[in-house]
Amino acid sequence: MSAIVSRLPARADLAGAVVRTAGLALMWAALWGDVSLATFVAGGIVAVGAQLAFPTLAPRPSGRVNVLALARLGLVFAWMLITANLSVLRRVMSPRLAITPLVVDVALPPCSDAVATVVANAVTLTPGTLTLDVARAPDAVTLTVHNLDANDPARVRADVLALYALAAAAFPAGAHIPVEEGTR
Repeated sequence: MSAIVSRLPARADLAGAVVRTAGLALMWAALWGDVSLATFVAGGIVAVGAQLAFPTLAPRPSGRVNVLALARLGLVFAWMLITANLSVLRRVMSPRLAITPLVVDVALPPCSDAVATVVANAVTLTPGTLTLDVARAPDAVTLTVHNLDANDPARVRADVLALYALAAAAFPAGAHIPVEEGTR
């Protein structure tokens, strides 16, 4: 019994464990296709059991999130999606328009894996752009970005660095984390 009690979350982590359990229970009910109280309770029991059986798989808080900056990132990203979709639509509907594909390396300042992942995924999810590679060095993260139609490499770099600034503001605790040599 004491082994189970030692696996229970500390008081500070209790809110996160409750939210995680409720989320897993909702996923359980959705997977069963039956959103009833019995299915939700069964999902809660399975979720608690899974978290007790595999405590190292539970996500650990990685820092603060600036909600306003995250909302700003979401709005800017939504605008980028709209404008990029219109640009790609224009290219598809006018096949005679010449495109100038471009591959450019963009060096980001030192940042956490979370911030680099947000930036790389935002680039990839935007139509007409794709993150080809992410290379980490102790002093920087370099994204290799393909752009469907870009005349100016400086503009591509500026757009990616603007995304970085928004992501770093949204996740301030993970924005500037130095990476020790040999850890990656």
